[in-house]
Amino acid sequence: MRCSQAATRHAILVLSGLVLVSPPLQAEVRTKLYITSRACQADSLLSPEECQNAFANAEAEYYDGAPVFGVKDECERVFRRCVISFAEPPDPKAPRYAPALKGVQVSVSSVQDRTAVPVLDGSHPAVSFGRRTVLERQDYRSTVKQEDAQARWAAAQRPPEQSRAAEGTTWTLRGRVDPPAH
Repeated sequence: MRCSQAATRHAILVLSGLVLVSPPLQAEVRTKLYITSRACQADSLLSPEECQNAFANAEAEYYDGAPVFGVKDECERVFRRCVISFAEPPDPKAPRYAPALKGVQVSVSSVQDRTAVPVLDGSHPAVSFGRRTVLERQDYRSTVKQEDAQARWAAAQRPPEQSRAAEGTTWTLRGRVDPPAH
């Protein structure tokens, strides 16, 4: 009986050593692109409520980060398809256009790490979106983020010589300060 207890202890110690020495396991990330929340619900990667949150949160992120154009042709020069934008226009009578939303990409790493991000029908380096959790509704929209996205888009469209000229300019809380002339 003592031999079997000792053998058991030895086996436990050996196994414990193997567990401590082995590299940590990486969580398998499952990623899917959904066109509709109904398709998301049918796939069962997320719960029905999480699918609804994914689409609401991704739509809000889309409105915060997608550039808006005054003319559809300008939009379609860069993005494959453009649609009427429902972002707050400066002139309510003038239609505005934004890149079409292709779908919502959902990533699941664990029970607590489930995110959604909008996917455009086309891409541009000046356009990026953050990930929002699907565990709760985060469908708030930020006019500050919309303005930042529009400013990033405008900066990316400037010719290189205008960008170089702007490099010597510094911004403060009171506005723009130009460098002294030599």
